[in-house]
Amino acid sequence: MNLFIKSAVALCAAFGATQSLQAQSVTIEPSKDNTLYESATGSVSNGAGASGYTGGTAQGAIRRFLLKFDVAGSVPAGATITGATLELSCTLLPGSAQADSFGTHRVLADWGEGNSNGTGQGGPSDVGDATWIHTFFATSNWATPGGDFSPASSASANMNSTGRFAWTSPSLATEVQSFLDTPGDNHGWMIKAAGEGNRTARVVGSRNGSPVFRPTLTIDFTVPPITSFCGNATNNSTGGPAVLTGTFGSGSGSGLHLDVSGGPTPLPHGSGMLGYFLVGNNAYTGINISDGLFCLVGGGSGSFGRYNVSGTDRTSLGSFDFNGNLQNLVGTGGPSAFGFDVPLDIEIAGVPPTTIMAGDTYHFQCWYRDTLAGSGHSNFSNGLSVTF
Repeated sequence: MNLFIKSAVALCAAFGATQSLQAQSVTIEPSKDNTLYESATGSVSNGAGASGYTGGTAQGAIRRFLLKFDVAGSVPAGATITGATLELSCTLLPGSAQADSFGTHRVLADWGEGNSNGTGQGGPSDVGDATWIHTFFATSNWATPGGDFSPASSASANMNSTGRFAWTSPSLATEVQSFLDTPGDNHGWMIKAAGEGNRTARVVGSRNGSPVFRPTLTIDFTVPPITSFCGNATNNSTGGPAVLTGTFGSGSGSGLHLDVSGGPTPLPHGSGMLGYFLVGNNAYTGINISDGLFCLVGGGSGSFGRYNVSGTDRTSLGSFDFNGNLQNLVGTGGPSAFGFDVPLDIEIAGVPPTTIMAGDTYHFQCWYRDTLAGSGHSNFSNGLSVTF
């Protein structure tokens, strides 16, 4: 495909992408799991076992399976969860097994996974294990023996045979959203039999067992096409930060238009502070440069490019007016003459020049001088992550 046709296809795709959020899905395994065995002393657990247990044994002893997924480490912050499906493999039922429904109950306190290794009867509790009594053996306890959990289940499934079973509901998705938005409150779920009667026990695969039997959580989510990262920018000579914003639909290049407000006002003789835009292939927490935080580098293999290539559409040079808005000086700001219409072609140091394609994500910041803060001073705006 020649560059002209490739660019035209990418441009059409980019405009199509602006009409909706970016729908994505990820499937993850637990970050920890364990089984609570009914016990007055909390002497048994199963943090490292190949299987988990839930329900009531033939003798009436209760088992409850705990598992947690690292949602915030797998889904971008700011995403909207549109669906969630938890899957478990039931690998064994007791003889003369009784039917029961098994629910997902949100766990309300943090708990541990130690090195204990047991079967249906459990193994000796190890340091840090969750037990019937303990959140972490043997230093902290549940408020209520058997675990602290929401009494209402968010989803349920009948495990009345061996096989793979799924738990999904709007309530489960809401809990996953909460796990994403407030990671500190994510203590996972307890898989609990509704009746917990005799012979309702089920053996399920754990994260330490065979890959084909491991629990999984599939999360469906949407990501806004434009999100801010790197936090609020450092204040400049105005006493506030420069704010980078983006909108789609410019009708030029990639369709993305960038603006900056809150920049330094011109010098007394009227000369405005210069600024231009930068683009990177990774977003970071940033490094300190002059007065600001540069968030397009900071680790890994990320690199960046400058939109200051004279004589091309990849120049974004501008200066801040008396209202603190970055006014374009080289004709690439579009009809408004402010900001910058991002072109379709892109160049990042160490990476061959390429064309922005639908689905690509790039990261942007604005650098600018700030002489009013002192001779030689400069600063940066916040960062924007943009999915085209």
